[in-house]
Amino acid sequence: MFYRITIFLSILTLSVIFLTGCGDVEAVQVSDDGTIDIVLDEWNITPKNIKVKKGQTVTFNVKNEGETNHNYTIQTLKGTSNIARRGVSEKLIVTFEKTRKYKVHCSIKGHAAKGQVGQIIVEE
Repeated sequence: MFYRITIFLSILTLSVIFLTGCGDVEAVQVSDDGTIDIVLDEWNITPKNIKVKKGQTVTFNVKNEGETNHNYTIQTLKGTSNIARRGVSEKLIVTFEKTRKYKVHCSIKGHAAKGQVGQIIVEE
């Protein structure tokens, strides 16, 4: 029985990964002045997906509106907000030099697994 449950959960996980990776991503464009507001709460990042122009310097105005500690981490960049407590805000300034997709997440243990993830899409 345990074997069947394990197989089922594996197939379910792969299906979710596949389906979330398909199709166009609905994303919010960073404003012309290069700022965007990011809200963190249980287990969300809003907006989840962001579009940025190559070479653009972006100021992320990150606010934790959750009941627990959260942060905003851009994978493969040296960009992590140091937000810890509810109601705390912080600016994170990053220049995007390459056309690519960057994964973002809350790096506090278990938060990304609960869905606190997103991406930044850098376009020409």
